[in-house]
Amino acid sequence: MDFWSSYSSRQEGVTLQSLLDFTPLSAPKKAHLTKVYAMIFSGVIASAIGVYLHLHFLRLPSILLFLIKIGCLMAIVMTRYKARMEGRILTPTRLGCFGGFSLALGMNMADYLAYVHYGISGAIVPTAFLGSIAIFGCFSAGALMAKERSYLFLGGILGSVMSYMMLLSLANIFFRSLWLNDLMLYVGIFLYVGFVVYDTQVTLADFDRGNRDFLVHALELYMDLAGIFIRLVKVMAQNEENRRQKRRDDDRSR
Repeated sequence: MDFWSSYSSRQEGVTLQSLLDFTPLSAPKKAHLTKVYAMIFSGVIASAIGVYLHLHFLRLPSILLFLIKIGCLMAIVMTRYKARMEGRILTPTRLGCFGGFSLALGMNMADYLAYVHYGISGAIVPTAFLGSIAIFGCFSAGALMAKERSYLFLGGILGSVMSYMMLLSLANIFFRSLWLNDLMLYVGIFLYVGFVVYDTQVTLADFDRGNRDFLVHALELYMDLAGIFIRLVKVMAQNEENRRQKRRDDDRSR
């Protein structure tokens, strides 16, 4: 009883406001982050629209979607200095490029998501989406709650891991190793989780240096979220296919 009373008294002081007060962020930083996460949310909506359009109305070739994504990405990055100098971050052109990138990203994933949803299990895509949102939210919030920007050192480690993964991916074109493919898939999830933490703190560090380009910050974090999502879908799809294969093998052996 004493333990329960002590626990209850401690929990009385834990409120949403107390958690917000703990966050070591100034009001301008909170306003900046609000814009960043609002743009991420709009990117998710645009990608969902892209999936729908690709499956029902407009099927564009993968190479064209790739070129659209690269073009929109370069347009946003190349106009960041002008946007900062003029104080006009969210111009119609830059907003259109962000929407175009998100739309093309959704269209690029549409066929695979449809295959998983209709061919393997209808529960995988929504479960992976909710899981990726939860992972992104928890790790991004953890990076925001840190009193010091101590996770910035992850940049070098993550960059090195990504370089090695690219080399392994190229090598696997010739070796065709399923084990290596699975390894890169799971490492890729942890890699993008690390990028969520790193990019969140880079956003805060950039803000401290006077960079208010929330569109670039949102783009970086949105690519991390998309990377986590598509890899969770692949992992869950592979696990479901393995379970089905095991059931078929068991049925044949009976």
